[in-house]
Amino acid sequence: MINHRRHKRVPITGSATLKFKNNDEIKSIQALPVDIALGGIGLYSDDPIEDDTDVSITINFISVDGVKTDSIEGCVVYNKNIGSIYYMGIQFNKELNPENQPVLYDHIHKILTLG
Repeated sequence: MINHRRHKRVPITGSATLKFKNNDEIKSIQALPVDIALGGIGLYSDDPIEDDTDVSITINFISVDGVKTDSIEGCVVYNKNIGSIYYMGIQFNKELNPENQPVLYDHIHKILTLG
């Protein structure tokens, strides 16, 4: 299988809150981040979000410097039902960068330079 991803994924441990619009109502669900790259994030959730749904993500995660929080916007591009949970792939609207998401960017950069 050929990997077409532009950026290397790194593990991320913590929690995430995803907010999105559904039938003109703002909904919020909790998810567990699995991995993250400069272009997107993979998460597990009890509740699915349909593909092509815009989401606002607040991520609380464990870094080498303690618990950190950062936020980013994206769009659900992948959903897979795995038993009673769902795996979602979310593509960020803009790649992570040190100006807009300094905490997440620093987390990825530190892991990539250690490995």
